[in-house]
Amino acid sequence: GSSTDFIIPVTSLTSAGSPGIVYISFTRDTPTEYTLASFQCTLKFITKQLDLTSGEPEEEGYADEYQLEEVKLGPCGDYIVPNYVTFSSEWDRTDNPQSTSVHTLQLSGLVTGSGGKVLVRSRMTYSAGQGVTLELTVQVEKEEVTRLVVFA
Repeated sequence: GSSTDFIIPVTSLTSAGSPGIVYISFTRDTPTEYTLASFQCTLKFITKQLDLTSGEPEEEGYADEYQLEEVKLGPCGDYIVPNYVTFSSEWDRTDNPQSTSVHTLQLSGLVTGSGGKVLVRSRMTYSAGQGVTLELTVQVEKEEVTRLVVFA
């Protein structure tokens, strides 16, 4: 499970303005567990009429709410620490594949919450009679992260 640390709400939205962003910070109850969760999200707002002469909202308004789609919360975040690798240089340094039936995907990253570094090599081999075989190799700084990656 997790608990909510804080919420930074949108102070005001107008039809002429851009979309608003709400920030919510969660802390895992057990830092070594990476559980999947989902929760309902409701947009609560106050609708106000605009004074046509001044363009300012009236003091009084009415409260309303709108049910949004379910939000999924998991171990993978949407923030990536910049690596500052020149992609084209790295691409040019790699070997050309010798076989079109084998594909290798190499990934690297950091696990949130002091999970440490993680390196993944995924080798996929295609055979007309057998289909695709996947070999997944995971190297991590913390052993509990292995299951997180393999079962993601």
